[in-house]
Amino acid sequence: MKLVFTICSNNYLAQAITLGQSLKKTNQDIHFFIGLIDCVNEHLNYKAVNELATLIPVNQVMSEAQLSDLVAKYNIIELNTSVKPTFFKYFIQKYPELSSIYYLDPDIEVYSKFEILEQKLRTSSALLSPHFLTPLPLDGMLPQENLATNYGMYNLGFFAMNPLHTATQKILDWWEERCLANCFIDEPKGIFVDQLYMNHIPIFFRDVTILSEKGVNMAPWNLHERQLVEIENEQYTLQNNEHLIFYHFSSYQFSKPEHISKYYNRYNFSDFPLLKTLYATYHNRVLANGYSAFSKSRCFYIKQIKTSLHRRIINKIKSFF
Repeated sequence: MKLVFTICSNNYLAQAITLGQSLKKTNQDIHFFIGLIDCVNEHLNYKAVNELATLIPVNQVMSEAQLSDLVAKYNIIELNTSVKPTFFKYFIQKYPELSSIYYLDPDIEVYSKFEILEQKLRTSSALLSPHFLTPLPLDGMLPQENLATNYGMYNLGFFAMNPLHTATQKILDWWEERCLANCFIDEPKGIFVDQLYMNHIPIFFRDVTILSEKGVNMAPWNLHERQLVEIENEQYTLQNNEHLIFYHFSSYQFSKPEHISKYYNRYNFSDFPLLKTLYATYHNRVLANGYSAFSKSRCFYIKQIKTSLHRRIINKIKSFF
């Protein structure tokens, strides 16, 4: 059994639906789950969600005491990321027949089969995707290389594990302990949610593979090294003849579709005409999947209003990676 899951609150369900649709189209043998860090809202329509995925509310994978502790100390970004290893452990325990398990952020769309990932997982405990593989110019434009050193060398919008490998449980126990205790956004202390911890796992654990395929996790932060050169029969080809496996639409604003990213200014759509087509198609799909209704939903677990300074800090950095 192969499994993909994402994690989100109700406000990101339109993106999660779009992810599920793309998986169903490209990887029909993969089972799709959504970890809901929220309560089911009677005012929202979950029909499309239930047709594509199995919805697992967070209170099914951890005790009320554990959840209450996380809710008391974490904001919505910290909360959603803190439970990622716990969901990995839940699925691996619940489905002992699992041969591979993938986490994907909800704002990802899949365009090709996972064949190369499946092949690499057979001899790996885990797969990591670096934010970028080649240097960025020192020109004052964003992103810069220091963003990866501040927030993590690897993007945890993607993480894959081999449930049968002997190192997998050790990785998850180590990672979960840290996420449940210290999944904060606190870069001066060397903490950035679940992601910065992953700098250590190729050193601490066996058979962790660092991916070099540019069709994996193409995103606004690596456009200096990845360019779409052809779109034909729903196949997306990069300049090195690799097929695009999935694209991460991180920091995209549906209210400002003319921009690639809210925070990165290195490129715009005039630099990449085919990328504009990719974004426009994704934009329309997410809107058709109920973005207007879902995006307005406030997470049940986040009840306290943060200070204005805290909100400004979170809004500034939450979309970097």
